[in-house]
Amino acid sequence: MINEFTLWSVLGIVYAVQIIKNDTNEPQESETGTNDLEGYSIVIPVYNEEDGIIPVLTGVVKAIKGSNVEVVIVDDGSSDKTIELTTNFINTHESQLKIVRHPQNKGYGSALKTGFTVAKNDIVTFLDADGTYPSAFIPTMRICDYS
Repeated sequence: MINEFTLWSVLGIVYAVQIIKNDTNEPQESETGTNDLEGYSIVIPVYNEEDGIIPVLTGVVKAIKGSNVEVVIVDDGSSDKTIELTTNFINTHESQLKIVRHPQNKGYGSALKTGFTVAKNDIVTFLDADGTYPSAFIPTMRICDYS
């Protein structure tokens, strides 16, 4: 069974391999486009990310354009304007984004679990809201057969 750490590590490895292979920090276009991502859900846990959430969501929407990727944003009881900014973003963009809110902070792990539970697709990965891994690399993810 693939666990959360494995999925996170895979995205990080894809990022590192892209940089080494192409000697650039820019992602390369997928040969088959974002259709490789059909059946994916991406969970984004957020907590007090008002300063950085819009650029992350903008990048995600751009990266998944033309695909059927579901994005679940889990607000973990933010006390700043994260929920307001995220809701406005979702309302003004045609996208596959949805938001779930914890009324109070339950912690990072709980936010991930909520997102994994709400996600409708069989393949679920996650992306931190602080932009640690550039969302432009999302189209480079592939389904791996671990059987």
